[in-house]
Amino acid sequence: DVQAAIAHMLSGSELASPELTDQEAAEVAHALFGLQVTGTCSLGSCQDANFRVRAIDLHGSPCTFVLKIANRASSIEELDLQDKAMLHIDNRLDGPKSGHISVPVPHTRESAASTKASPPASCIAKAHCGGAEHLVRLLSYVDGAVLSDFPSLSLKTLESIGDLASHVITALADFEHPA
Repeated sequence: DVQAAIAHMLSGSELASPELTDQEAAEVAHALFGLQVTGTCSLGSCQDANFRVRAIDLHGSPCTFVLKIANRASSIEELDLQDKAMLHIDNRLDGPKSGHISVPVPHTRESAASTKASPPASCIAKAHCGGAEHLVRLLSYVDGAVLSDFPSLSLKTLESIGDLASHVITALADFEHPA
């Protein structure tokens, strides 16, 4: 019955965000991506567990990433679509808009989720965390403020959001993915 399926979906059991501590997120980032983690902070999410991960890179320089631990309802095809869309947008934006898009980072361990998809599927890994197996990705971090932290948005901010949205829509005009 459709109503029962919708009620089940909305109950949150399928789309519930994985529950992880900052320490567990740091362990996943180290195990899958080889990061020397210096700190983590939950970024919140309705469906995924997202963490800002501060680390030291191979050259000893500080770096920051977003660790995304997908809810169990997410498929590898869906995440591959998201990754490829991010890369597609990033490749088409230039000028002041370049560098404003997070992009996937390849994992360093032999825990890649099996898929027939071409790269960046190598950016999707599996990990047992939060009491279950989840698909995990690491994204580049774009510094900025979360809009929900502001009680109201200025006209200039709204115009900037609209401008970025138009660039993203234009960049995605020729995007295709089998999912």
